[in-house]
Amino acid sequence: MSAAYVIIATIAVIAETLCSGVDAQTTEKVLCLTPCPGRTAASLHARYAAAYYSSLYPTPGGWRLKLVGRLEGDAMTPRAMLSAWLANSSDCAALIGPGSSSLATAIAPVAALPWVDFSATASELSDKTVYSTFSRVAPTDDLTAGLVAETLLKQFGWRNANVFCVDESYGRSVSSGFTGRFLALGGRVAQSTCVSSSADADKVEEVLRLFEGSRVRVVFVGGTATTKAVQQLFAVAQAKKYNERMIFVLSESACSSGTAWAALAGSLCMTYSVNATRIAPFLDAYRARDPTADVADLRAAGFADAAMDLNGTNTFAAFAADAVQLVMAALSGAPPTANTTALIARLRQTKVEGFSGLVALDARGDRPLADLVLLNAAAAGRAIVLSAQSSAWLLGREVPANETVEDSLAEPFRTPLDTGSLVGLIVGICVVVCFSALTYRLCSLLSPATVLSIVDGVASGGLLLVCRVTDAAVVSYVFVALSGRFHTTDF
Repeated sequence: MSAAYVIIATIAVIAETLCSGVDAQTTEKVLCLTPCPGRTAASLHARYAAAYYSSLYPTPGGWRLKLVGRLEGDAMTPRAMLSAWLANSSDCAALIGPGSSSLATAIAPVAALPWVDFSATASELSDKTVYSTFSRVAPTDDLTAGLVAETLLKQFGWRNANVFCVDESYGRSVSSGFTGRFLALGGRVAQSTCVSSSADADKVEEVLRLFEGSRVRVVFVGGTATTKAVQQLFAVAQAKKYNERMIFVLSESACSSGTAWAALAGSLCMTYSVNATRIAPFLDAYRARDPTADVADLRAAGFADAAMDLNGTNTFAAFAADAVQLVMAALSGAPPTANTTALIARLRQTKVEGFSGLVALDARGDRPLADLVLLNAAAAGRAIVLSAQSSAWLLGREVPANETVEDSLAEPFRTPLDTGSLVGLIVGICVVVCFSALTYRLCSLLSPATVLSIVDGVASGGLLLVCRVTDAAVVSYVFVALSGRFHTTDF
């Protein structure tokens, strides 16, 4: 009797194992994402990407992206996110998001699965002794701010700067990254001051007066654009015309968190870029979808209809779609028996051509390279793409000739080089040779804001006049560009 029982039990165990194996291979793979206020476009891009790439990365049972989380008031708090995750994540094959460094640090202790974020950039998340499963497709604050420093030194020759730091996680992180790289490359930081994130106009102006007294005209601003301190900086600099005496170089947050910076004529802002040609088919299909299910799920998560960005796009929304593509590429071909450690290792070895360029991670799950654009705010809230470069170029790597780098908010201006353009180019070169002394004198008489207005007016004509600001003077040079190298965009 006991022997028969053992045999039956053994058969039952084998049958259950085989069935569960079949279930594991045929059940759909669920990608889970916690939606955040101000990031609904990213959530919806990620959700649509799961369907968009399903035929490219097939898996038995198919793919589905579900939203996990509900707002607490009008915010996604760590408590609300953790509560929702613990109650609803049992079927999650991977985590996408949550799109915030503070939320990422909160969910890390319970995120024991493959995990890719699209906009959590805090450098502390690179510590794999604490955040072992965390990976991301957005570069770290240290890297991005360091690339700003390289651009100022290598492309413009600006070797002196002041640093305006906002005393919060992001502000400290980018200011440290900029300062460290700037000094390592031989630059000098004359003054570095951190202010409270709630600093008022008087405190901000006190710091700007200090900077003005240093006679160093370049000011790197490290801080979240939505903090009171940065908003006051924009207001004070514009009202007191500090932007006519200084060049403000703004960290990525300013470009991606609104358009207030573009009204500060003369300022520079470096941000991530998206290949406009590559993302166009995705956006066409995305905007043609039926958003009924999206609206229902966002309402269930506590979002008001007015807070839903159903058809808009932005850089981090494209990053969210890239995060989904990377996860799908990694998991689709993974052995059914692969454990979490093996899946994470596979994820970090996977490479895809995303909307933001080549998406490839290092052993820590960080993205060491991403395409960037340097935007230049000109008059009337307009900006030009002053430099559209791959970070691979900035780091000394060769960039393929066919690589394109576009700002996701800009429509590219491209005109073939015809006979008329060639004549214009020759004339432009003659202008450089014959009137260099005149341009030097012109630049010395103009403020940076006025110069940038002129730049915006002539950029599409093939001849670009740039006045380079140094510590205490303005030195001119003329750069001749083929039509289409630069394009303008309204903000």
